[in-house]
Amino acid sequence: MFKVFLVEDESVIREGLKNNIPWEECGYELVGEASDGEMALPMIRELRPDLLITDIKMPFMDGLTLSRVVMSELPGTKIVIISGYDEFEYARQAIQIGIERYLLKPITRKDMKHVLAELKEKLMQERAEQDDNLDVDPRQLRPEVLREFLDRGTAGEIPDFVHSYMQSVGDAVESSIFRSYLVLNIRFTAISYVESLGTSQEEYFSMLSNPEWDMKMGASEVESYFMDMVETAIALRSQKGDYQSGKVLRHALDYIDENFDKESLTLNSVAEAVNVSGNYLSTIFSQSMQKTFTEYVTGKRMEKAKTLLRSTDAPASEIAQAVGYNDAHYFGLVFKKTQGCSPREYRTLK
Repeated sequence: MFKVFLVEDESVIREGLKNNIPWEECGYELVGEASDGEMALPMIRELRPDLLITDIKMPFMDGLTLSRVVMSELPGTKIVIISGYDEFEYARQAIQIGIERYLLKPITRKDMKHVLAELKEKLMQERAEQDDNLDVDPRQLRPEVLREFLDRGTAGEIPDFVHSYMQSVGDAVESSIFRSYLVLNIRFTAISYVESLGTSQEEYFSMLSNPEWDMKMGASEVESYFMDMVETAIALRSQKGDYQSGKVLRHALDYIDENFDKESLTLNSVAEAVNVSGNYLSTIFSQSMQKTFTEYVTGKRMEKAKTLLRSTDAPASEIAQAVGYNDAHYFGLVFKKTQGCSPREYRTLK
């Protein structure tokens, strides 16, 4: 849709145009309004409408002055002047500025729809010519950059990443053809990624805020669509990662329970047994258990040692062997450090 901005100081006329013209049916979106040119100008600069409809006689800044500024700063904007004055001088100046239409009040719904239809055709033609003239280069799409972010990016980094990615394609985003390439590239990359996580395309689409897209999407709509796809893919990655981490941790804890009494038990031996890297196991251990691998294994060994010290008369050297320490002296040092007393002292307290 093309964006239209309305400037009219008479509120009755302004409301009538707002409410009685079927803007969307005519292919337009009414994006803003103001009661005079001075108030309208900063809004027009921000919204960059395709069509400006303005009264000619207004306080502070009249329609001709506003039109001159807009034509200078936004030459692609079409301007329609509406006036209650059938004066040659106004019309002459309007034509000189490059105004598309000069309409006299009262303005009928039929007349306005006719003008909107004519200008829509002109805008579409100019947009098509603009598309033909832009550097639609598929290399600007850079799917590997998106894939790497999906692999490593965090939820908090998504807005900056998407905005930077959109800015990096430059003026090409003004081309509807390029935007179609861009959306398709985003879709294919995201779908391929979530499928690598074990999620089907159908399940992924069911999680999106708006899985549909069309070639009429503007740059801002594409950015919102892009954001939704990345946010959903990374949420899936986190979900799958949490599940996988939990599964790995459970296997690791089971393995430790069965083997903590062996001196050969190490972080790397457990990691190898559960088929992950030592760094990965160390990370999920610290995050999930709130203690290091060594602290956890030492705790298991000390609990077993205390049980043996309470329930048997075996010497400390044997108990050390039974809980994974070949060096009885080292076992004694670890026991005292963690329990606050020596194995002998602990036994006397039982």
